[in-house]
Amino acid sequence: MDAATAVKGEDMAKIMKTYRLSEMAVHVIDSRDTIKYPTANEFVESAIIAADGDHLADPEMAALLNEIRKLCREIIELKQMLEGAGRNREYGSTTEGKSGMKSDYPLPEI
Repeated sequence: MDAATAVKGEDMAKIMKTYRLSEMAVHVIDSRDTIKYPTANEFVESAIIAADGDHLADPEMAALLNEIRKLCREIIELKQMLEGAGRNREYGSTTEGKSGMKSDYPLPEI
């Protein structure tokens, strides 16, 4: 099975599950293009698979996702620095920086 087949959902093992849907969701399923999607299962499966890859297909969204990940890493690093500075302050081994805060790590001026 090639990648295109896997993405389309063809030749994949089918399992039976039951989901509770809102009336609006059922209405959308019932209003589907029955020529393109003869069964409700084909319509729902196609919509789910398309939605799963949408956020990665848009280059702008992918760039935003990368930027968010970068910012999260930076926040974690800053938290670790502040926690370390707080621990050192408890033990009396601190220095005072330009910002007036006592810390072992100089914080960037804002």
